[in-house]
Parts: sequence; C-alpha cells; structure tokens
Amino acid sequence: MTCSEYFKNFSDLIDGDTLEEGSRAFEEHLNECSVCSRYRQVIEQGSALLRTLPEPRLSENFLPRLRHRLYHVDDQRSLRSATTATTPLAVLGMAIILTVVSWLPTLRDTTPEAALDAVVVDQTPRRAPRQPLVIMSSSEFVAPPFTNFSERALTDFREGLWDDAHVLLFEYSPLSQRSRQRGVLRRTGLNQER
Repeated sequence: MTCSEYFKNFSDLIDGDTLEEGSRAFEEHLNECSVCSRYRQVIEQGSALLRTLPEPRLSENFLPRLRHRLYHVDDQRSLRSATTATTPLAVLGMAIILTVVSWLPTLRDTTPEAALDAVVVDQTPRRAPRQPLVIMSSSEFVAPPFTNFSERALTDFREGLWDDAHVLLFEYSPLSQRSRQRGVLRRTGLNQER
C-alpha cells in the first residue's frame, strides 16, 4: 500500500468500513511508514481532544441547514465532474466534425461525370409578326361600325401607331398572346346523369 492510498482510504479505516484484509494492509503500512503513523497519531489525539471539550449548543435548525449544505456540496461535485469531462470532449468532437465536413469537398479529386442525352433542336418556320385583326396597316385602318372612336384616336392609328417598333411591342406583349390563343372547349360531364 502506498501513502496516497492510505490517505485516500483512511476515513473508511477509522469508520470501520474496510474488510479485515484491508485493515491488515493498513497496519503493515503504518509499521513501515513514519509519515502515515504520525498522521494517524495526530488524528487520534485531535479526536480525543475534541471529545473532552463541552458539547456546543446548536440552534434548532442546525441539522436541516447542515444537511442542505452537504447536499449542495455533493451536488456541486457531481455537476463539476460531469461538466469537466464532457464539455472539452464535446467541443473537440464538434471541431473535428466541422473540419472534416468543410474539407470533404476539397479532398475528393474526382470530378463527377454526368451522362446527358443529346439535345436535338428543330428549327420552326419563322412567322411574320402578327398585328391586331382590326388593323391591316396604318394607312388602311378601318374602324368597325359599332365602335365610337374619337377623331384623335383614328389619326393615331392612321399615323403609324402599329408601325416598326410598335409592331414588336405588340408582338411580345400579353395582348398578342391573348389574340393568338383560341378558346378551348373541355367537356366535364357535369350535365350527365349518373
């Protein structure tokens, strides 16, 4: 038995919580080590001195307060021992994981290969830009009989509202798309009896 083991287990020896074999090992160590035997003598003399002193008067709430403080001392030890080991290990583990994840794309030298199907494009025949159905050209503008255009609107159409750039503007506007689309009739079968 070493001195550190003796000091560590000394309270168990005094309390009588050690086995007979452990007690023999303590006694053998006391015969060999003068430091540990001096330690035991000091403890025994101090205990004898404390027993000779008169018993102190304690307040009524001393024992509950003592138990409460001892409970918190044990609680702090367990919290310290739990956080002491896990916190650095958790931080180290997270650092390693983040390092591996951040370097993973650069560690791979291979470029992914993707096989794509060939794209074949057929050129559709070009169509001339369409103008509104009412207007054939700016000089031949004819207003339908049921419309009531002002004279200024008629002159705007006659003077080239739909010429050149305005034709392109109309061609790529939503109005052109609406005039090209035809109504689609879908049969829903709502009028049939079941």
